[in-house]
Amino acid sequence: DDENWEGEEIEFKLRKYQQELAAPAIEGKNVVIVAPTGSGKTRVAYKIIQEHIQRLQGHGVPKVVFLVNQVALANQQGKECKKLLPMYKCHTITGDAQRNKREYLNDFMDKRDILVVTAQVLFDALVRKEIESISRFSLIIFDECHLTQANHPYNQIMGLYLELKFSKQQVDLPQIVGLTASAGVGKARDVGKAVDHIKRLMANIDAHLISTVISNIGELREYVSMPDEETTTVARRANDVFGKAVIKLMTILERRMANSTVVTGMAEFVKKEKELKAPAEKGNAAYTQWVSKLRNETAKLKDDKARKFLQPCRSHLKYYNNALIIYNDARVEDALRYLEQKMARWKKKALNMDLNEKLIYEAYKKLKKVPLDTSSENPKLEMFREMIMSSYSRSDIENSRGIVFVKTRELAHAIISWMKDTPGLRELNPTHFVGQDTIISSFKGFMTKAKQDDALKYFREGKHKLIVATSVDEDRLNITKCNLVIRYDHVTNEISKIQSRGRDRAADSKYVVIAEKKNKNGREGGIEHDQRGHDAACHHSTAGIHRKQSGQISRGIIKASRGGHSGKETEPSRKKASYDESWTVRSVMLSMRSVYLHVRQREENPRCPPCCCRRILDRTSDLQR
Repeated sequence: DDENWEGEEIEFKLRKYQQELAAPAIEGKNVVIVAPTGSGKTRVAYKIIQEHIQRLQGHGVPKVVFLVNQVALANQQGKECKKLLPMYKCHTITGDAQRNKREYLNDFMDKRDILVVTAQVLFDALVRKEIESISRFSLIIFDECHLTQANHPYNQIMGLYLELKFSKQQVDLPQIVGLTASAGVGKARDVGKAVDHIKRLMANIDAHLISTVISNIGELREYVSMPDEETTTVARRANDVFGKAVIKLMTILERRMANSTVVTGMAEFVKKEKELKAPAEKGNAAYTQWVSKLRNETAKLKDDKARKFLQPCRSHLKYYNNALIIYNDARVEDALRYLEQKMARWKKKALNMDLNEKLIYEAYKKLKKVPLDTSSENPKLEMFREMIMSSYSRSDIENSRGIVFVKTRELAHAIISWMKDTPGLRELNPTHFVGQDTIISSFKGFMTKAKQDDALKYFREGKHKLIVATSVDEDRLNITKCNLVIRYDHVTNEISKIQSRGRDRAADSKYVVIAEKKNKNGREGGIEHDQRGHDAACHHSTAGIHRKQSGQISRGIIKASRGGHSGKETEPSRKKASYDESWTVRSVMLSMRSVYLHVRQREENPRCPPCCCRRILDRTSDLQR
C-alpha cells in the first residue's frame, strides 16, 4: 500500500499575517514563531512543511518530524496533517502506540514523509541508536517550543543536535522551527533579564531569529479575538477559626520533627537539618513542594528509626496543607471532608499505631472538636458565583462555555461539590478536568485518558457547560465556543497566562483572575507573579529581538557559556547512561559556538574589544580540561 500510495494534492492558503510568520522558515532559516493562541500556528507549520518538501524534492530526501509534548496532542496533530497535507505520507508515533500497537519510530523512517512524534519517543530512539543520527531528518518542528529548557526531552534532543553541529563530521543538519504562543520570561522581573531568558531559549533551539506579526498586526486582530481581561480582588474571611487551628497544628508538628531526639540524634542530622525547616507560609504551592522534597529526603535516610518517625509527620503535614488550600478557596466542609477521607486509613490502623502516630492522630481528633462557623461564606466563592451567573445570564446559555483553572485536583473536586450544592450553578452541570494517571486514577483523584476525552466531548456538545481544571492539560482545552476563562486565585507565569487566556475562543469572551486582597506582606495572595511586569518584559524583549541575526544573538549565548546556564537547570537526565557526559560536552560546544559567532561579529565590528574573546577562550579551555 505504501509503494502504490498516491495522495490528493491540495493547495491551502495562508492569511497575510500567517504568511509573515512563515516567511523566514520557508527561506530555510532556523526560527521561533511566536503568535497568539488561535492565530493558526498549526496551519503555518504545515505550510512550512509543504514548502520544505517541495523545495527538497529532486535535491535530497525530505524527512520531517513534528514534535509534540503529549500523546493527545500528537494524535490531534496527526489528524490535522492528513487533512492539510494528504499528498504526503504521515504517521503518528507515541509511547502508547509503541506499547499497544508495537509501532516503533525506526519502522516508519523510510516509509513516511512526515512523522508526528512525542518528544520522549524520538529522544529514546536517538539514544538507543535505533535512529543513527538526528541528521536523518531535514526539518524538525517543535510544538510549544518554550519547553526547550532544563531536562525536558526537547532540550535533550537539541543537546544531541548541538553535539553533532560542532563535531568534525560533515553532515547536513535539519532545519529547526519552534512554535509557541509565548517565549516566556522565566523568573525575570525586568526587561534585561527577560531578554536574557529569551536569548537562552533561542540558543537552546539554535534559532537565528524570532518571527512575530508586525506588518499585518491589524489583520491578526481581526481574526484573533483577545478576551477582555479583568482582575478582581476580594477580602479574606472575617471568621478564620479553622485556618488558624490548622496552621497552629502544623507548626506544632514542624517543631516536633525538628526537635525530636530521634531526629537530632541521627548521624545524618547535620546534613538534613536544612531540609527539615518548613516554609513560613502554609497552604500554598511552595509548602507542597517542600513536603514533596521532604518525602524524597526521608526515603534516603539510613536511620530506620528516624525514617519511621518522620513519615507520619510528613504525611499529616501534606494533608493539612492541602486542606488549607481547599479552605482558602472553597468551603470549610470541603476541607473537613478531604481530611476525613485522608485520615480514614489512619483510623483503621488505630490499634497498631506506635506512640508517635497516636499522638499525631490524637491532635487531628482535637482539631475536629474546634467550634467552626460553617455558615461563614468564603468571599471568593461569592464573587465567583456572581461572575458566572452574570456571564451566563447575558449570553446565549446554550452556546456558552466556561473554564475555571484552580491550583490542585483536590480543590477542583471541592469546587465541583460546591457548585452542585449551589442553585443556578448546578444547572450548568459542571465537571472536573485534571491530570491523567492510568495506574492510580481510580483512587487518587486523577482521570484516565478515556474520562478526559469524554469530558471534552460532552463540554463541546454542551452537556457540561463549565469545566473546572488544573493547569496540567490546559493546552488540550481548545473549545471554539468558550467565552469565559477564570483563573481562580491561580496565576503562575507568563506562559501559563497566555495559554489559559487562549482558551477564550468565542467573540466577546472574558478572562478573569480572582485573587485575595493584599496580605500583610503586601502581595496579593493568589497572583504568584507580577503579571503586568511580565507582560511588559515579554513585549519589549520579543520586539527587541525580532529579526536580529545570530551574530547579534551571540551576546546572549556568550553570557550562557560563561555560566548563564547552571548545571542544575540544563543538565540532562542521568537515567540515560549514554548521555551522562553530555552536559559537559554541550557546555564546550556552546562556548565554541560563542567564539565562532563572536569572531564573525568582530569581522563586522572591528571595535569589539579583544579582551572579550580572550575571556571566552579561557572559559572554553576550562571546560575542555
